[in-house]
Amino acid sequence: MSDQFPVKQKERLQSLLSENRIKTTLQESAPESDPASLDAVAGVGYRAFKPDAQFSVYFFEDYSKIDGAVAKLLEIMPEEQPGMRVLYGRNGPLLFFGHARTDGEDGIEARFRLAKFISAFSGDE
Repeated sequence: MSDQFPVKQKERLQSLLSENRIKTTLQESAPESDPASLDAVAGVGYRAFKPDAQFSVYFFEDYSKIDGAVAKLLEIMPEEQPGMRVLYGRNGPLLFFGHARTDGEDGIEARFRLAKFISAFSGDE
């Protein structure tokens, strides 16, 4: 693995999720799951507040590992949960896995916010 791979992927990710593009300030954090436990080489987490949404992006050199990582993440955070929206998708070697509470006062807005993030992550293809 090239030492530049995670650096270049993070630069690419930051471009996809730029504040100009998503019109939201994101707080960077550690990814929710350890990248190594998913066979990823690196990862980063993000949070947005009011309405709250949170997601992690994992970087894979071996694309064949992504489906297994999704299965592991869905064991931790199943898609079918009352009051919770879970979205995931890939863009080349990057895997997006995010969630937002959809119950409560800000639920609908949180759901749309999460969808906006994964849409930006997908790029302009």
